Amino acid sequence: MNCNSFGCFPVEIQPGTAAPSPKLSPPPIESTSSRRALKLARALKREHATMYGAYWCGYCNRERQAFGKEAFALVDYVECDAKGVGGNPQRCYDAGVQAYPSWVVGPVGKDLVPSKTAKRSTGALGLDGLERLVGLPSPPPVAPELPMVEQPSSVRALALGEALKAKKATLYGAYWCGFCNQERQALGKEAASMINYIECDPKGKNAEPLKCADAGVNAFPTWVLPDGSTDGKETRNEGALGIDGLERFVGGTKAGAATELK
Repeated sequence: MNCNSFGCFPVEIQPGTAAPSPKLSPPPIESTSSRRALKLARALKREHATMYGAYWCGYCNRERQAFGKEAFALVDYVECDAKGVGGNPQRCYDAGVQAYPSWVVGPVGKDLVPSKTAKRSTGALGLDGLERLVGLPSPPPVAPELPMVEQPSSVRALALGEALKAKKATLYGAYWCGFCNQERQALGKEAASMINYIECDPKGKNAEPLKCADAGVNAFPTWVLPDGSTDGKETRNEGALGIDGLERFVGGTKAGAATELK
């Protein structure tokens, strides 16, 4: 405090002067950390990793949010903008930081300057890239899957789903096929779950490309309806049918539009 004839004031604020601007913080992290993120954060701490960034840097924020709240609390973060909370631009300068975010992995000296042998990486890495940086194995990639069907099925669609299931109809498609998704969305959540769906793209979740090849599938979507005879005859349709077309299909009529395979 500093007292004079006007009263007592904090040293940095005197009558007739403007209050200093408050320090600025990066966006808060609200999400809870995953086990993977916590494991990575502990490895970064063990390897003396430091993240250099700025409160206004969008890529820095993306990196922080990927960790989640608990994991990022373990990360040694240096704010490089003097206007940011805890800003230490000199430390960033001494570390040779030229872009945000920058990661430096390796011990630092008493002056907090990274050693010459420290590993460096510039740019947002995400959890995968940071795991590679510290030598941790990344989990296997998640196979892409069909878009979710959230719309409830109508009474009509439910009846159609029951009929397709009873007649052992099969829908062959691919997770990226717009016409396939259109078909499933038209049925609604409950009716779509009754359909025997075969994923034909090897990269898709639960893919069975051999079944598609054996069925002679040449376009997505393809509907196949066995006729129940012993000679293996079947009714098939290439293309999205919608509710009207599927009702006719159950009776043997063909119609629709398809995505041709390349």
